[in-house]
Amino acid sequence: MAIRGWRAGLIALLLFPASAAGAAWHQARSPHFIVYADDKPEKIRDFTTRLERFDRALRILFGVPDTGESSSSRLTVYVVDDADDVAKLAGKGASSVAGFYLPRATGAVAFVPRHGDGDGKYGLNPQIVLLHEYAHHFMFSTWPSLAVPAWFSEGFAEFAATALFNKDGSLTLGSPPLYRAFEILEPSMSLKRIIAANVETLPQSLKTQIYGRGWLLTHYILLSPDRQALFTAYLAALNNGKSPIDAAAVFGDLDALDKDLTRYASHKLSGFVLKPQALAIDGIDVTPLSPGAAAMMPALIRSQRGVDQKTAPAVFALADKLAAPYPNDPVVQTALAEAAYDAQQFDAAKAAADRAIAADPRAFRALIYRGRTAIALAVRDHLREATGWTAVRRPFLAANKIDTENAEPLFLYYQSFLAAGEAPSENARAALAYAYRLAPFDPSLRMTAAYMFLRQGKGRDAREALGPVAFDPHGGGLTEVAGQAIAALDKGGPTAALAVLEGRQSAAGPADQGKEGGGDGGGDDGAGKAKPGGDGNAKVGTPPAR
Repeated sequence: MAIRGWRAGLIALLLFPASAAGAAWHQARSPHFIVYADDKPEKIRDFTTRLERFDRALRILFGVPDTGESSSSRLTVYVVDDADDVAKLAGKGASSVAGFYLPRATGAVAFVPRHGDGDGKYGLNPQIVLLHEYAHHFMFSTWPSLAVPAWFSEGFAEFAATALFNKDGSLTLGSPPLYRAFEILEPSMSLKRIIAANVETLPQSLKTQIYGRGWLLTHYILLSPDRQALFTAYLAALNNGKSPIDAAAVFGDLDALDKDLTRYASHKLSGFVLKPQALAIDGIDVTPLSPGAAAMMPALIRSQRGVDQKTAPAVFALADKLAAPYPNDPVVQTALAEAAYDAQQFDAAKAAADRAIAADPRAFRALIYRGRTAIALAVRDHLREATGWTAVRRPFLAANKIDTENAEPLFLYYQSFLAAGEAPSENARAALAYAYRLAPFDPSLRMTAAYMFLRQGKGRDAREALGPVAFDPHGGGLTEVAGQAIAALDKGGPTAALAVLEGRQSAAGPADQGKEGGGDGGGDDGAGKAKPGGDGNAKVGTPPAR
């Protein structure tokens, strides 16, 4: 690689300045979170305990049993120093992003600052940002088949984000977001417009209305059993094909409701208080990272954020430099394999993955990248023999044996058939269907599963997979495609919906079978066709501002 030395060092310096005295990189593991932070262990434990108490409070309030999270649904949180570091990770055009969440079958991740400019009573502080993002993750994981409108998606997240961790150990949900006071008290959009809004097309000055008035309407509904019943009817109508405005007829006169909301906002609004005895948390393990793993964090975090063809070479150069002193550390070599794969240095990726597996045969992510690299090399070398492709898939089978509840090897096993130009086997289709169940928050995976269901004539299953994508306020082009596919499905059945997805893919060009490029994550039960749908679990893109 040509990009080495000073540029690689500059990346590390810009993103990760010197640590505070007494701090060091640690990992905290709990039932629903993995947290990485360059901080003192007691602070990381307290931080993770708060997250678990927040999760527990949501489950109690909404009657969601805790059956034990799969590794796919556990959220990984990377804590960086401040909001500037978050903005650098978020990328161009994201200077106002105070934290962000990436829902991926490859591992849902969030990036938040340790310190923020918005600390204080009226500020959008780091805790609020993270809780907002986790509320989205909780919603998508808990109600995977439910399509919800933008105002409720964001209103629910804001309702949860203002959680108060009280001194007596109790927790309050639903406190007013004072940083949204202007939008709540002085709305510049009518309720009709908010309910009908396509968030992607709104200017930033109006997008904040979806958050502020969305919170107010959510609060208004959740604190009244009668209004909860109306909201249930609204969601049923929406998920049965009615437009957001037509479904909102259950609320009666929307202009009158808008005025009721404004009067409601003038009152002192409270929330739900969860008692401390219901929120006792244990089982949080905090461990220091190995010297090699700590040294690799600048490259690892950048890889986890996502790269593209322009940024991948510099991240690989940095990873290569940082990994050199640790050839036998499986964590280090796995991170190097990921960075090399992203930069399309497949021989280097294979060598690094092999070193990681030699050091630890149960290194799950090393097996994943050994398999990803095997696909890339097979495609590059025009592998045709079925026995050769059987060997390509072995790392995914090995990874699945280590963790049967992780979506990634299942999804990649299915995709390997597409890369080979083969019709996915029955076992591969079953693997994809289970991956979709494990990681319903990944829109790419949903689109892949929807396409497979359509080819199987399972219109109802396809509609359930497409619905949340069609209403995703931050779904970009996928939202439009999913909505068009649903409209075609309702009008002409699975064949018509397939035509929409295949037409979209034909216009976009062949999909990239890799993780990063333009690959779109859609599925196919035919041999050798491109993949309509999502974004191939890509780790790139600009997060939405909160």
